[in-house]
Amino acid sequence: MNYLTNHTNQELLRHDCQAFSKGLMAAHKLDKTIERTRKQLAYIIRNEIKQVSHNVNDGKGFHELES
Repeated sequence: MNYLTNHTNQELLRHDCQAFSKGLMAAHKLDKTIERTRKQLAYIIRNEIKQVSHNVNDGKGFHELES
């Protein structure tokens, strides 16, 4: 998490722990949202690739094309 290594946030920790804590929680929440979105996009992309492959191969699976 970049929040902890940011110089400005380190100064904030020294002078205003409450503001630092709020910022840290917000950064953590954002990290979780980004990870969830990344997983959702990967799932969608995998399904789209499978569907394209299915359509291009007239519904045959990869192994069915070999015979």
